[in-house]
Amino acid sequence: MHDSVSKMAVSGNNRLLRTMKIVGRYILPGVLFLSFAPVLHALEIHYGAGLVSEYSSNSLLLPDNEEEDWINGAELDFRLANKSKRLDAEVSGFYGYYTYAESTEPDQGIYFLNALATIKIRPERLSWIVRNVLGEQEIDSLAPDTRDNRQRVNFFATGPDLNFQVNPSNAVTIGARWAKDDYEVTKADSTRNMLKAKWENQRSSQLTLSANVAGMMVDFDDDDVNGDYDYGVIYLEADTRLSKTDVVATLGAFKVDRDKADDVDDWGAKLVLNHRKSSTTAFGWESVRKITDSTIEFLEASESGFVGGPGSSGSDSRGEQASGDIYRLTRHAAFADYEGASILADVSLYWEERDYEEEGLIDYDEWGVGMGLSSEITAGWRGRFSTSYSNTDNTGINRTDKEWTVDIAVDHALSRHTGFSIYTGYNNRDSDDSAAEYREWIMGATIGYHR
Repeated sequence: MHDSVSKMAVSGNNRLLRTMKIVGRYILPGVLFLSFAPVLHALEIHYGAGLVSEYSSNSLLLPDNEEEDWINGAELDFRLANKSKRLDAEVSGFYGYYTYAESTEPDQGIYFLNALATIKIRPERLSWIVRNVLGEQEIDSLAPDTRDNRQRVNFFATGPDLNFQVNPSNAVTIGARWAKDDYEVTKADSTRNMLKAKWENQRSSQLTLSANVAGMMVDFDDDDVNGDYDYGVIYLEADTRLSKTDVVATLGAFKVDRDKADDVDDWGAKLVLNHRKSSTTAFGWESVRKITDSTIEFLEASESGFVGGPGSSGSDSRGEQASGDIYRLTRHAAFADYEGASILADVSLYWEERDYEEEGLIDYDEWGVGMGLSSEITAGWRGRFSTSYSNTDNTGINRTDKEWTVDIAVDHALSRHTGFSIYTGYNNRDSDDSAAEYREWIMGATIGYHR
């Protein structure tokens, strides 16, 4: 629950009204459509509910005058999926309501939604896509990640995909989208018109090559704060699938024409390697370089990107700050996983750099490492341990932050569908700026039902 509690804030009537507008404009029509469409004859339903209680020694992550609190909440989650001749659809969501015993934060509801519907007008030839993602981003990436530093973000997109099978080895896909993104606080709302085209050549059962081009026209609602721009990318991609190793390599170029600033021309690339050494062990590597913005990364993190170009990736080392600026993202990451009969283990490390075109104060480079371990203790009981460390050089303000977290939990299955967990954790940030430091101990318990 601590992770979910640190993901979204509600403060004031303006935020509530705007959230209601987002829900009414985008989410309800989609939910109603998916609920009553007669083609949903192959519907899968999964759902869960739970209660949580958590103690925090420093609920607001303050450097001094720490304030304790008990956060109690009820949580619901669901997933609906349908796959049929005329409609593929999936909707997943979460809602939690939390109360703060010491009123360090106002009692609040937190919710997320991820919905995708593919309407097959002409199966395998013409489809219409409807996409909605409701999530959140940080308001200020330099401030502690508390509820007041979170805002809701909603992205809605719709448009056609047209597929041509030229011959057994070659196919062409053309897609178009009209999209609208809304930010709860940051003045980065925009309308996006997007177009993409892809030629794909199946060289063999193991190798696929493609040539891709994509463009996007970004029109901000507030032109006084952000300048509109046209974003274009062209890239080549090779996708190799071997018996134990998958490799994806991409190379391309970006061009961004901006109304109120200099144009940007740059190159981009991606290399992703995944190797399954055995049935229990796997490791991988990812390198990324691209020109992007906070909306594109928000979508990639939810696996719903449309125009991302080479280097599109959902991985993100820290919270994405909402911004109307574009930036250069460079990232290298490695991981290793082990999955035995009773033990699960993983380790990862990364280095990442962001270079904004205009908002240089939030530039940074960062490296970090993390590991996790889960082991069966006895029948029905499992222990979990995880820890992470990151070193962030906020180059725009000449400040270095060092963050360390550790979490320990014990899970017990009461039945096939019910269980409970008890957990504790410690979060620590040391910084060149004493006002940015904090320490927090947490402990809590959850009980839930899922099926």
